[in-house]
Amino acid sequence: MKNIIKYICTALILLSVAGCNPYETYPDGRPDLEHVYYVSNVKTGSGLNFDLQYEFIADGPSRFLNRLHTNPSPPVLQEWVYSEDRKVTMPVRLRFISERVRSYDVVTYHWIESRTGDLKDGIDYEVLAENGTRLTLTNGAFSLTWPQAKKAEQSIKIRRLSSALGELRVQTLERAKQTFPTATLPEDIDRNAIEQHINNQTSEYTVKGLWHDYKYPVIIRFINPITVTANGLGSLKVGQAVSGASIVYTLNDAYSYATGVTAADFAVSGLPDGLTAAAATRTSATVVTVAITGTPATLTTATTTITRPSTIPQTNVPNASSALAVSGTLTASIVAKGDGAAVSVPTVNGTPTQTSITVNAVTMTPATTGQLAEYAITETTTAPTGGWQLSETFNGLTAGTSYYVWARSASNANYNAGTAQRSVVINTEP
Repeated sequence: MKNIIKYICTALILLSVAGCNPYETYPDGRPDLEHVYYVSNVKTGSGLNFDLQYEFIADGPSRFLNRLHTNPSPPVLQEWVYSEDRKVTMPVRLRFISERVRSYDVVTYHWIESRTGDLKDGIDYEVLAENGTRLTLTNGAFSLTWPQAKKAEQSIKIRRLSSALGELRVQTLERAKQTFPTATLPEDIDRNAIEQHINNQTSEYTVKGLWHDYKYPVIIRFINPITVTANGLGSLKVGQAVSGASIVYTLNDAYSYATGVTAADFAVSGLPDGLTAAAATRTSATVVTVAITGTPATLTTATTTITRPSTIPQTNVPNASSALAVSGTLTASIVAKGDGAAVSVPTVNGTPTQTSITVNAVTMTPATTGQLAEYAITETTTAPTGGWQLSETFNGLTAGTSYYVWARSASNANYNAGTAQRSVVINTEP
């Protein structure tokens, strides 16, 4: 009997615990939220913590970076998906979130901002609706209508109109009017902050945007099909040969270089004195390399801008319809003074007197730096900080005293003073 009572009590306790709900419930709904909706970007896969990235190639296709998670854990797989239309993006999907059907239509706004490059609507790009008609921007935003407030998705596209370079950002919230907390996770944002995320509000309804779309927006970049970069030209020094230096023309992988490119079409000029550019070679389907060799010969106090072609002729890229524009500024660093030439150890010439010592002229390696040899004298083995002279003879010395003579290559316009070498002890006559 005692066991039966114990089991009944245990069951009642467990039932009471199981019936506890730590969250607020609303059996009759929330009347204040009946006409509140959300609008958001449509993101593919599970890779949500990223911008939606599109790239436009000048006078060519656009592409979309599709990210796919391999659940249950990373890494994220990435693949570029290309548009079939030239100068037009892949569809940018937008979603209206609703669980009701109403007697009214809902209007949402979508802001397009020029993030870099000052791209202008109607000049550098235009926004197209699903049916291809142009959407007019008003105060930087276009509008979409959602009939009867029904849950749905719509697409827009961006058409590139000029060769201007830059970056657009498509937002479901007007960036200038939003105040967001510093929390990195949506669940860390308090309710008051969420209430500020208004896309559109009328007397009939309220549409909100999402914090996540604000932090990870749609990014559309206007790029050139070829990007040029300089390698191995960042820490130049007179007399120090460059190693692995090159100019690299990287082609967007929507195209391929011809098997035999015309080297002259990729030629560069204006390299620092002493450096030479080799003939351009195709090192892969999307890379042409110009090797840079040589030894900088002259000091410079400012970086050097290397001249490159602004376009590459279509003959080098058979699947292009015309010459392809090149992006990128090529610079070489300042050329610092070189290390001074090494000198031999100074040796005494003849017999010292009571007041003078003469040494033999030292030799320098290499002998091509244009430096002169200079000498100094001390009574200790500590290298001198001053008192250097071009003459090998020191006068005005003290009789019966031990001295050390030092030699080094003197600083000139392109080289620093070399490392000083010390003689053996030399004594003046008593």
